[in-house]
Parts: sequence; C-alpha cells; structure tokens
Amino acid sequence: MTATPQTTYERPAIPNRPGGWWHNFACPVHGAELLPGESTSETQTFRCPAGCEVSGEPYSGAWTVMCHQQAARRIRLAGHRGDAAHVFEALAQYRALLDTVGNKPNEDAEPWMVRGRLFHQALTEAIWGVAVADGIWALCEQLPDLDWGPAEDDARSLLAAILETVRAGRAELIDAGKLKSNYTAWLTAAERLASGALAALDGDLDTRGDLMTGPVGLARHLQAAILPDGWEWEGAPYYHMFVLRASLLSLRGWSAAEIPEETQQTLRAMIGALTAISTADGTVPAIHDSPVARRAQDLEYLETMELAGQLFPDLVAQTAAIRDAAAARLGSEARETVAMIRGWIGGAGDGVAGRSESGPGTQTGAAAGPAEPAQPEDAVGLSVFPDAGFGIVRQGGTGFSAILDFGPHGGSHGHFDKLALYFYGRGVWWQPDPGAPPYGSFLRYPYAGVRSHPTVRIGNGEQAECSGKLLDTRMDGGTAFLAAETRGAYPGVLLRRRVIMAPDHLIDIFDVEADHGADTPSGEISLGFRPDVDFAVRPVPGDPLQWRSTWGEGSELLFGTHLLPHTPQGPFGLRSVPVRAPADRPHLWRSGADWTLDAGLAGNPLTRFASLYSAADPAAGLDVQDGRIIVTVSGRTYTYAAH
Repeated sequence: MTATPQTTYERPAIPNRPGGWWHNFACPVHGAELLPGESTSETQTFRCPAGCEVSGEPYSGAWTVMCHQQAARRIRLAGHRGDAAHVFEALAQYRALLDTVGNKPNEDAEPWMVRGRLFHQALTEAIWGVAVADGIWALCEQLPDLDWGPAEDDARSLLAAILETVRAGRAELIDAGKLKSNYTAWLTAAERLASGALAALDGDLDTRGDLMTGPVGLARHLQAAILPDGWEWEGAPYYHMFVLRASLLSLRGWSAAEIPEETQQTLRAMIGALTAISTADGTVPAIHDSPVARRAQDLEYLETMELAGQLFPDLVAQTAAIRDAAAARLGSEARETVAMIRGWIGGAGDGVAGRSESGPGTQTGAAAGPAEPAQPEDAVGLSVFPDAGFGIVRQGGTGFSAILDFGPHGGSHGHFDKLALYFYGRGVWWQPDPGAPPYGSFLRYPYAGVRSHPTVRIGNGEQAECSGKLLDTRMDGGTAFLAAETRGAYPGVLLRRRVIMAPDHLIDIFDVEADHGADTPSGEISLGFRPDVDFAVRPVPGDPLQWRSTWGEGSELLFGTHLLPHTPQGPFGLRSVPVRAPADRPHLWRSGADWTLDAGLAGNPLTRFASLYSAADPAAGLDVQDGRIIVTVSGRTYTYAAH
C-alpha cells in the first residue's frame, strides 16, 4: 500500500532526512492510522482519530515517507506543467539528500525488507522514483529546448541512484525465486521510467528498451504473477490494482499495437477482474490485505482506470464506475491526475476475446470468451473467478451484490476467511470485508483472523491456511446459483456454503459437517455476522429456531430471516456481539452477531445455518423441509432444492 497526503501545488517541501516505513504510521493504543502532521520534524506530534498523541520514531519516519511521496507527486505535476524552476529546485534538494545518505542500503530497515537507500524498502523507493522520473521526462517533452544547466547533472545523478536501487532490489527478488512478487512490478516500472527519463535528457523521446523482451521484464512478471482467471496471485483487490497500475505506468510512450498479444490479453483480463468485483457505486471491496477508504487509494484507482481506458478504449464504460467514484472524492486532484497521464499509452488494444465483463449474465474468469448478450438492467448477474476463488452475484435492479470468498490463502496478504460472504449495496456496505490497517498496527493480524469475517469459526481456533473448491456456478431461469466448500479450514470438518441470488432475494445456506470418527476441534460452532451499518437482531416469537435481522437505516435497508432447520443439541442462539468497524476505523465498534451452537461438533456433527435476505420485504418467509428451500417474498413463493 502507498500513502499520499492531499495535494497542494507549492514550492518544494522536501524532507531533509530519509523516510522509514509508512505502515508504522499507526496509533499504538487504538491501532488506527494516524492523522497527518504539519512537519517532518522528529519532534512532530501526531494525533490518532481517537484523540491520542504520539511523537518520535517510528511515527516521524513513517510520516516522512508520505511527505517524500507527496514531494515526488509535485515534481511530477511540475514537469507536466513545464515548471522548470520547481523541478530544478527539487532535484537539487534530493541530490543533496542522497549525497548525505550515501550509496548504501538503509541501515534502519527491518531484516525481511528488500532495502532501499532513501527509504526502508526498495519498493517505496520505486514508487517515489516513478513519479520523480516521470516529472523529469515530462519536462523534457514540455520544453525540448530547455537549458538544464547544473540541473541536468542533478537529474542524471538522481536517476542513476534510482536505477541502482531498483535493479539491486529486483536481482535480490529473482535470486530468492520471487519473480511473481508485487514488488517486481514497481521495480520494473521505476527502471522503465528512469531509463526513459535519461534517454529524454539525451533528446530521445521515443525509447522502448527491453520492457517486454527482457528476462525479468513486464511480460515475464505477468506470466508468473497473474492467474489464468486474470487475478494477481495474492487474491487481494488492492494488490491486484497495485500490480496493474505499475504495469500500465511501465507502458509510457507505448502504443497498443506494440504490446504483445499475450500481454494485452493478460492486462485486459486484469482490468475485467477488478471491474467485475466492484459494486454498483464503484467501490472495490477491501478483500484480504486491502486498505479501506484512503485518499491515496482513490488516486491510485483513478489513475489505473484512466490508463486502462487509454489502452482499451472499448473498456472505458466498464471502468467508469470505479474511475468516477474515485474522481468524485478527489475533486481537483482528479483533474490534475487525468491531465498528467493524458496520452500515456496510445490505444487502441487489439480487442481480443477473453473478457471478464461486470454486467449482468454469467462470466467465468478470463476464460469466459466474448461477453454474454446484453441483459436487462434489473437482471441477476454472476461472475466467477475459479483460480482466485471469488464468486460474485448481483441484483441489477437494487444494486445488491454478494461476494463468496473461497480461493487460495494468498500468501502473506491472505486472511483466514474461507467461505466468507460479503454484502454490498448501492452506497452502503451491509457486510463488507473489513480490510487491513497499516501493517505496523497491532491490529493487523486480528483483522486478518476468522473472528473479523462473516464465516464459520470452531472454538477459539483460527482457520488454517487453505483453499476451497468450487461446486456449482450457473444461471437458471434468471437466478444465480453458487456453491463452494473446503475441508482444510479445520481438521476433520467439511464447510460448505451455497448462495442463491434471485431478483428480489438472496438465500445463504452454510453446512458444517464433522467427518465420522475424526478428531475434530472442540468448542462452539459460530457463524459470524459482521455488519458496517446499524444492525439489530430479534427472535421470532413462538419459534426458538428462527430470528430476524435488520441491516442499515433509511432507504438502504436489508432484511434477514435466519433459521436452524433442526433443533441443535445444547444451548444455541443468534447473539449480539461487539465487532470492530472496518480497518479505516479500527478504534470504533459496531453491533454484530454470532450464530452459535455451544455444544459444538461433539453434539452437532451436522449443522445447517439457513438465511434469507431481501431489500424488499421485512417479513420474508423461509422454511427448509423435505429437501426443499421454500421462500416467500412480497407475497410470492419460490422453491429450491436444498442440496
């Protein structure tokens, strides 16, 4: 993740010292990201959203990273505006700082890091370097007859330092067998732009280099890092965008016709994956290690979608929701960003098949082929990505979408959330993935844990790192059917979740089954409800096996009916519990619920949790009997097979 404070276009305000690791910018008491400071002084005090005040390291060093990234953005803006005075002054300051730092890796970096010089991480240096190099390159384009004077030596020295750092970092990754690391994308992007800027200083504004043909170039990295269904291997939407953005930035000055067809297909599939999982209002869910609602993140999504539209003009409409939502929150920064990258890539792409459309109909990852015929706007849609493990169902009319997460763990950015089911509406997050706070926060791992997610937990144990298996994905009569299971979350236990989406309701069936004779975990069985809205649950009078819930307020309401088809052994209930708000507000609490069977697997070797959700009918009915699921919504009755 990156961080960029709000833009102000002013004279260079470059910190006079190196930066640390921005993820340390978190309150040690509440775990929340700290609020911006006013300077990079080591005595600067920072406040957290709950009112704490902290100072010193590591907070000052983390804030300094963000100030350096902001300074790099200002260099980039100035270059594109032809403001040579700004660029020259900034380059002089940065050269002086690097001379002070010396030509050696950052000594304060943690042992696991691929180290930079100006920052703890080479990754951070690459992100900073992309912006600086683009500013230099753009100034050469804007003012081709400019007399650079001493600034040319400053620029060349700075670009050489960037190249040295990113090449050394990438070599370290390759030697460790980590070609598919998301770091690689940014180290390659920084090398590409720094090399291009050096060529521009020589008067060559038409350089390509070996970006595609090199043994560790863009094409090779995408082959290693992108799954067949178009998702980056970690299965986190933010890191997927992170790699896509770096890849598109690497293409500065390229035309679509020059990009190999395989690479075009991969980039198109990556764009389709991101738009398919986004909600009706352009929200990209913060699944796994993804930040939540950060201004820097909006800048990144905006730039990515703009560049995607340049490469593939036929995808402009598909990317509009994400792009426009980010732009609306950014205001003038959006206009600055769009102006900077205008003409970055020469379209149009080759229009190859293999798209993952985000509209109604059925799509199965990058292998879906040409889009299904257009469907009515209120139709139910289904998108499935079997390799990353995402199943998305949506109601076109209401904007209600649900995401079933069943894929591989995703390495260090994975969460223990197998078979979690997330709910989003148009402008409302009924039950979102909570995302991740800065990694230096003491709450990082609690947010990754099973208790933070709407899935099944057994006892006090964490789910194991595991993958699920897709069982069913189909459209039938305008209704979407989706099912997946896993045997890896808990030893000797089968978890299976089935989702049915119709135009006015969603059915959620979660089965928990102990293998006969297996040594299974002890403790209660609990299915979590994790809302980010006002939430209330109440029993149905006269029926101890049924409850109703209300999610949200005003016009954006979701109503739930919850049923245990069979009486469990031992105490049970749908019980209110406090749950943390998503990771942009970890100091706040929400009312959630755990649907719990206290006797656990010992008393209940086969348990079924059945729920019905509707935005239309607060009194919707649900029954499961004789192998059938019977639903009544707004006076209409629907029957489905229970298996």
